[in-house]
Amino acid sequence: MKSYCGLGEVIVTYPELDKVTRLSLPEVWDFTKYCLSVKPRGDLAEAQHFELCRLQRWLDHIVIVDHLLHTDQLRYSRYGLGLVRLTGFDMTGRCVRDFESEVGRLFDRLYRKAIAERIIIRTEHNRVHALVDCDWHRVICPCRDGERISVVTGCFPILK
Repeated sequence: MKSYCGLGEVIVTYPELDKVTRLSLPEVWDFTKYCLSVKPRGDLAEAQHFELCRLQRWLDHIVIVDHLLHTDQLRYSRYGLGLVRLTGFDMTGRCVRDFESEVGRLFDRLYRKAIAERIIIRTEHNRVHALVDCDWHRVICPCRDGERISVVTGCFPILK
């Protein structure tokens, strides 16, 4: 994969802690509200709330990243088809660290922060890898299925 730079300004908010919300696309706000409704504050959400049948309205923009305990890696187990169309690649089965760019390093840190601190994180930034000119709005929600820990992310492009 190519090495990119120039991420620029990144907005990071914590919907469980911050009372200020920047509204953008209705689906970003809807996914944020859904995550807030199923994730207990200060804990991980249960994976049953993120079964694909429950995420139908956002499915093209859903990313699931699994935390592999034995290697401490973060690996994509799902990379939505809408994202594949906009980026031109599919990260399913690959590790977050495979993004050799500022955005890859940023999201490796943010996914780990969401897991460690058991918080929802919302971000906005300019495109880095996408084929089309857009801003990305993400909602990152940590969850568990028994001992298995994952991060479910709604990753929504706002076309310019």
